Amino acid sequence: MGDWLGTGRIANQNMQYRDFESARIFVHRLGLKSVKEWAKFSNSGKKPEDIPGAPWGTYKKQWKGYGDWLGTGRIANFNMQFLDFKPARIFVHRLGLKSREEWIKYCKSDKKPQDIPANPLQTYKKQWKGWGDWLGTGRIANQDMQYRDFESARKHVHRLGFKSQNEWREYCKSGRKPQDIPAVPEVYKKQWKGYGDWLGTGRIATFNMQYRDFESARKHVHRLGLKSQEEWAKFCNSGKKPEDIPGTPWGTYKKQWKGMGDWLGTGRIANFNMQFLDFKPARKHVHRLRLKSQNEWRKYCKSGKKPQDIPTNPARTYKKQWRGWGDWLGTGSIAPFNMQFRDFESARMYVHRLGLKSREEWKKYCNSGKKPQDIPADPATTYKKQWKGWGDWLGTGRIAPQDMQFRHFESARMYVHRLGFKSQNEWRKYCKSGKKPQDIPTNPATIYKNEGWKGFGDWLGTGTKSTREISKNYLPFKEAREQVRLLAKKYNLKNWNDYQNAVKKGLIPKNIPSYPHDIYSKNRVKNGKKI
Repeated sequence: MGDWLGTGRIANQNMQYRDFESARIFVHRLGLKSVKEWAKFSNSGKKPEDIPGAPWGTYKKQWKGYGDWLGTGRIANFNMQFLDFKPARIFVHRLGLKSREEWIKYCKSDKKPQDIPANPLQTYKKQWKGWGDWLGTGRIANQDMQYRDFESARKHVHRLGFKSQNEWREYCKSGRKPQDIPAVPEVYKKQWKGYGDWLGTGRIATFNMQYRDFESARKHVHRLGLKSQEEWAKFCNSGKKPEDIPGTPWGTYKKQWKGMGDWLGTGRIANFNMQFLDFKPARKHVHRLRLKSQNEWRKYCKSGKKPQDIPTNPARTYKKQWRGWGDWLGTGSIAPFNMQFRDFESARMYVHRLGLKSREEWKKYCNSGKKPQDIPADPATTYKKQWKGWGDWLGTGRIAPQDMQFRHFESARMYVHRLGFKSQNEWRKYCKSGKKPQDIPTNPATIYKNEGWKGFGDWLGTGTKSTREISKNYLPFKEAREQVRLLAKKYNLKNWNDYQNAVKKGLIPKNIPSYPHDIYSKNRVKNGKKI
């Protein structure tokens, strides 16, 4: 806009900034104390244009941080000369901080000298031995800890008399545990045999357990008289189960496993081992039940009355013979993919007689239960090749847009001109009113895009022209810019708001655009150079 109005304002990429030293001297005199204060100053309008708002980008080679730029003396971390590790650690030890949290609070308090790093772990990577070493608490990082050998550590833990992992965890949190006994004893990978061995309870980890052979284990379980998987789970959690009988027998005895019925002795056979009846005798049995729906079938399966050799999921068991629930239950209802529908012409003739007026009425009719089964509920899918829209299917005469034969552009436009509409909103309301002839399109811009479409002003007859048409009457960019600069001096136009107000007052000629960036955006640069 500075170029358009001639105010002299220059775009950043073309700006000639002061050299770094001159700019920094200017900034030092401002007495700003922080990046926030600098940002406020930059946005206040008081900053000279030849001082950059983002100096770190403009003066990359000389940039040493905001402390240097503002003159506060604060040095950026990457330029900071920190104390050597040992004297820095001695200083921190004297502070008497007990934890990392206390260290973070201390760093935020502004009491920390600048030559002591806030992130010592990064600064002193090679010498770092953990926060206990840095703070002087004596606590050693796990990776640097020298633990007792396994036997000595386990002996110590046995004397404590803990009965569970929970008791062990509480002890570790209590602060009473010696540092050379690990809180995570699995660090003794080679000797580790589970928490039973570690705590001395005698309990053996599952992966180290020697279970009874399958036959002996199953015999024991049969004597318990359990009736279901739920009862088995309760028994396992009761503490009465012998340790050499697994809680998950299907995992332990994979090769011999035949299901919970076989394991518990209830006689119930797992589905994958079940020998079901052939399809026809099974279906005959189900027909005699006179069930009317899938819901009734599910209730029957849960009732306990269903013979075991009739599958609960017949669609899966009898994949090849399956023809739908109507066929299985004997209701006569046929699955859509097996249905033989009437041919299109016969089906459409039947639907025409119903006198339905809309797609919504069709849906209600389909859900009413009155529709014959050989008339599809989704005719558009069933009769893809013959389908011409809902007007054709229902007999309302309404034609789908893609099949509509619209009037020629000139005839349609002449008809619309007679309506006397003044805006697109009036046109839309008319289209929704139901008064519009079907052969006049609702969306003329799409239908007539290659037949003379020139915008809604031309279509409605208001004379309003599209931006493309209007732009042909504007002055070329250079001439327009010269005119505007003269007007800017005459009317004291300084910015975009002044220019827009001048447009509203009629001070800008009609052959100069109100929004020049829309009209001349491609003319601003030519061959990579600003015009």
